[in-house]
Order: sequence, then structure tokens, then C-alpha cells
Amino acid sequence: MSYPSHAFVLPDQDFDQWYQALKSYRDVFERVTIIRSVAGNDLNGYRNVTAVNAPSTWLNDDPLFHIRRIYPQVVRVDVVPATTPEEMAQVLQARIAANDRYGELINGGTHIDDRFIFGYPVDHRPMRIVNPFTTSPTGSGDDNYGIDFAAHPNATVNSVTAGQVTALGDRSLTVTTQHLAVTYKITYLGMDNISIPINRIVAIGDKLGEAAGDKLRVYIQAEGGSNEYAVPNIIDPSNMIYIDNLRIRPTGAGLRVRTLPSTDGDVIGQINPW
Repeated sequence: MSYPSHAFVLPDQDFDQWYQALKSYRDVFERVTIIRSVAGNDLNGYRNVTAVNAPSTWLNDDPLFHIRRIYPQVVRVDVVPATTPEEMAQVLQARIAANDRYGELINGGTHIDDRFIFGYPVDHRPMRIVNPFTTSPTGSGDDNYGIDFAAHPNATVNSVTAGQVTALGDRSLTVTTQHLAVTYKITYLGMDNISIPINRIVAIGDKLGEAAGDKLRVYIQAEGGSNEYAVPNIIDPSNMIYIDNLRIRPTGAGLRVRTLPSTDGDVIGQINPW
């Protein structure tokens, strides 16, 4: 089984005590990266972050506010309400007993905040964005109110979210869904052989139809989005794409691997296309 990347951020003060309190949890749940203090660490590389709500650890002592403000790529923020290692150990022991990594069954999961994300919409490979989201309030003929994904005629188009089919056009389809009380409309343009009827409930990955040409356009509207554009409530979906188990390879030879995500890191190896 493949688990998404998961960082567990512990306070710097009395770190050894916090670390020991986490040991039983880490023994049970795989792929938990321990982060000593958020200071100086970039959490954007992790899909899910568990944050201990200890004093003087987060901006305004609010881990959710801190992470959402500074680390927009994090999908799930799991806040542990503990001010001491002993309190954290009690919370985590309950999760261990229930085999519940993020405590989703506890308090209805009210301590968990998941941002809205969607998957890759077409089975064409290699994955490639042909045209990114580019628009301005003044408008121009080059504005793109969504994202164009590389496709080919008859490539399968899958639903990127769960929801209900609320609109069908000649070569378009709209799925409406809700997330944290916000309504989102995901519209697929450039489709053919649409196989889903109006009002059908779809799950993530359900086949919606096929691509009509060499690209598939997806744009997203959300309550509270911009009304300055030709499409009302439009939002930039660029940071919402999340592809599970994504694997990549370089297109050129001799890509250097460093100890740090910058040229300041020591070179420890190279990666080649093969």
C-alpha cells in the first residue's frame, strides 16, 4: 500500500520529550517524517502535515492559519490539541487504538482541514499541461479561463472529483460538488462521446466520456470566485491539481541530486532519463 507523504511537526523546545512521546505512533504508522520545529523547514513538499498546537510554535499560535498562509501546497492539516508531550501521547494513543492515523473518527474530524484538490482528468500520457491558466480583468483573446491538458482523440476523460452532473453541452460537461460548504463547478470542454447523463452522481475516476481532440480544457468556478472575468466565479485551479503516486523522470542527462533543494547543497548523485 502506498501512503501519501506525512510530516509530523514537533516543537523545538523540549524536543527530545516530544520525540519520545511520538515513538509509539511512528512505530505503528508508516512514512511519518518528523520535523523539528517549523522554523527553517519548507512543508510544501508534504501532502499531509500533523501540527502540534503547542505554545510559541506557530504564527499567532494557530497552526492552521500558519500553514495555509505560508505553505499553500499542503493538502491536509491535522491539528493535535496538545500543549505538553504527555497530552500529545494521550491523543496519539487513541489514534493508535483505533488504527486512525489522522484521528478522522475523533470529534467528527473537526481538527482536520483538507483543501480542495482534483486529480488528472485524461488518460493521455505523458501528462502535460498545454496551456496554463492565464487571464486578466481587462481580458484578451489569449486569456484561458482554465487549464488545457494534453490529450488525443478518444482518450478517456475521467471525473477529477466526486459530485453530480449538472450541465451537458454539445462538447462539454459540468460536475458540481461541495467542499467545506463551498460549491465548486468543474467544467470539461473539448469532449466527445459523453457517456454520463444529466443529474448522475459520479465518483472520482468515473469515466465521463472521451476527448475530442489533442487537448482537454478544464475550468473551475467557486462561490466567492472572481466576477471580473467573462466566466463568473472563476478561480485559478493551478495549485489544486494533485496526482496520487506521481512518478517523474528527467528529459535530459546528468540531472544533479543535491542534499538541499538549492545549488547550495552538495551534489550526491545524478539522474538520467533511463
